[in-house]
Amino acid sequence: MTEAASKTITIQSNSNNSSDFITVTLYDSNGNLAYINQCSNGTMQLNTILAPGKYHGFVKASSMDKVTISEFQVN
Repeated sequence: MTEAASKTITIQSNSNNSSDFITVTLYDSNGNLAYINQCSNGTMQLNTILAPGKYHGFVKASSMDKVTISEFQVN
């Protein structure tokens, strides 16, 4: 994940198989679902805008274990 000056968040991920579904799920600091999206071609490159605040979550591909996204802040 990377944050641009415009508050755009870029989420990139790849799996072992080109046919995998990859899901990214982000929660706000209160544990509320803030963002969810899925790609189906084994690769993910998404851009989104998040409101200022703290977030955490995970990325999961069908052929791989869940990867935790540690808490990060959008200013």
